[in-house]
Order: sequence, then C-alpha cells, then structure tokens
Amino acid sequence: MPVAPCLIAACCAKEDLVPLCDAVVRVHHKHGDRQNRAKARLKFVLKAKGEDGFRALVAEELANARADGVTGRVLPDALPAANPTPIPEATGAEGAWRRLNVRPHREAGLAVVSVCVPRGDIPAPMMRALAVLAERFSEGDVRSTNDQNLVFRRVAHAHLSALFGGLGELGLTRSAHGLTDVVSCPGASTCQLGITLSKNLAKELETRLAERGLDPANVGGRINISGCPNSCGQHHIGTIGLHGAASKIGDKLVPHYALMVGGGDEGEKVHFASLICRVPARKVAEVVSALGGWYLAERSASTQTFAAWLRVQAGAGLDKDAARKSREALKARIEPICAIKPDQLAEADLRDLGADKLFSLDELGAGECMA
Repeated sequence: MPVAPCLIAACCAKEDLVPLCDAVVRVHHKHGDRQNRAKARLKFVLKAKGEDGFRALVAEELANARADGVTGRVLPDALPAANPTPIPEATGAEGAWRRLNVRPHREAGLAVVSVCVPRGDIPAPMMRALAVLAERFSEGDVRSTNDQNLVFRRVAHAHLSALFGGLGELGLTRSAHGLTDVVSCPGASTCQLGITLSKNLAKELETRLAERGLDPANVGGRINISGCPNSCGQHHIGTIGLHGAASKIGDKLVPHYALMVGGGDEGEKVHFASLICRVPARKVAEVVSALGGWYLAERSASTQTFAAWLRVQAGAGLDKDAARKSREALKARIEPICAIKPDQLAEADLRDLGADKLFSLDELGAGECMA
C-alpha cells in the first residue's frame, strides 16, 4: 500500500536541493532492507524510524553530503515576474475547450494548453502532426504529464483558436481533466505482470461515461486503472481506482477488477482510495455508470463533486467502525449489479474485454522492475 509523504523541509534553498536529495538516498542505502526485495522501499524505512527519526537521519546524512562536497549547480533564475492574464472567452465547443483545457501562463498574454491523449496512445502520424502544432504555437516545446496527456506552453492568446482547430482535426479537443480522461497502464497487452487488459476497460469506460453525460466541468474526479495490484496506473489515488485481479466463479476463472473509491488530493492532503469489492471485468462499466447515476441523484448540492460524494460513501471523516459500515453499504448496493452465479456464466464472461481467448494466468511472468 502507498503511504503519504513525510515533510523533510518546508523550505529548501536552491543550493541545498541536490545535497538534500542525496541525503535521503543515503538514508535508504544505510537503513533499507537489502535482504527482502519486497521490502526494499523507502516507505519501510520511514515506518520503522517514524517521521521525527527519519528527519533526524536525513539531517545527519545532509551534513555528511556537504562534507563530501556534494553540491548542485544553481541555474540563473530567468523566470519573469508572474503576471497572468485571464483567458479570452469563446463560444460553442471552443468555449468549452478553453474552460476545461486552457489556463493562464505566468506571463501576460500567454496560455498553457492541456491536450487529452486518450489512454496515452499516440500513433506516429499524430505525433508528427502534434510536433507541427507545437512548432507553430508553443515554441516547439511540449511536456508530457503523469496522467498520460500533453501540455503546450507559452501559447499566445491570439493563437488559441488556430490551435483548437488544429487539435480538432486530430480529434484531441476533449476534456483533459475529468472522468472521461481515463488513466490506464498497458496491462496484460504488453506487461508480464499484467493480469487484465486495462486499456480495453479504459476505452469502454470512456464511451459509457460520455453516454451517461457527466459534465466534466462540474463533476470532477479521475478514473485510474492498473492491470495488476502494482500501482502503475495510480489506482490508489483515483476518484475511482481499479486494478486487475483473477477470481473464480464456481470452477471458472473470470477476469475481475478490484474497485476502490474516494482517492485524490486536496491541496497538501492526500486521500487513498478505499477498497469496496471485486467486480467481473464485463460488469465494471455498468457499476461505474451506476455510481455516476447515484451521485447525480443523491449529491448534497450541485456543487458537490463526484470525488467528494464518493469519499462520503467510503466513510471519510467517520470513525473506523462507521467508515467500515459505510463501505459495506456501498458494496451491498453494487453487488446486485455485478453478481454472476455459476450457472449464469456466459462464454463472454470468461474472456477479458477485447480478448479472443479464454482468460488465464498462464502468461504471467517475472517483472522488469522491483515489483
């Protein structure tokens, strides 16, 4: 399970950044578990030492790093003073795109544009076309994000309409922030650790949620999918988090997903999603659509986001027993939608989404990293 970060320094001078990072690495080298690979993680050192003890070790190693001459090269601060200006309004589809995907740059008259890349997949011809747009509108500079999207920087306000048109020709103008912008690892399609075809589920969810009509401008939240319990798809911090699993119904092996809800962040506070239940892969879209419907019918106000509503269902703010009962109540609502009796299994239930053969774990292999 993930853990929340430990604050080492509320403010760090630029020249101290590299030595401080070096000190954290030294603490891990000296105190990390070198015998058990499953516990060779910094979080276990933090748990063993406690936050105060961990900070004390970092302070000790910071002194050692400085004594060893560890330094960082401080680059000149070339950033101009912040002077953002509001994004000009537009109408119709372009207006919606500007509200959702465009925000002010720190420099007057410039904007930062987020580009939604469905499931992070970009064919080579599309990449070349995006490169042309970047040369024209963002000084040839494009950044990738950890939610599988792209960011165009320093786009002049006067060029927003032309960029919208260019992205529209590529089919890349939908919201880059919201439930329909699903984050997913490749899953079993390419990964030896993958249990399920997570990207196929992501595609189905995008379609189903678009049909449900959840307004990305008001709903808020994110769906994160991993093809296995490892967190490459960041499922622990999704408003809805899903990770691939295998479960038997009767004597048949059926692809499933573990459903988690309520993850995300609020400023400096992080919420890890709570596990609710396992759902057969072919029932996930129906369950997620039902959650969206319940949210629209039951939210406390039109301003309550989907993420906030799901945190309530997961028992946020309640004591341990009350929170458990709240999660059990949500599970009880979900189970009638996804329950399949052994005699009700169809052949499609025994195949993963988009697969042409029966689901199995025969192709699982060793990971390519520390997982």
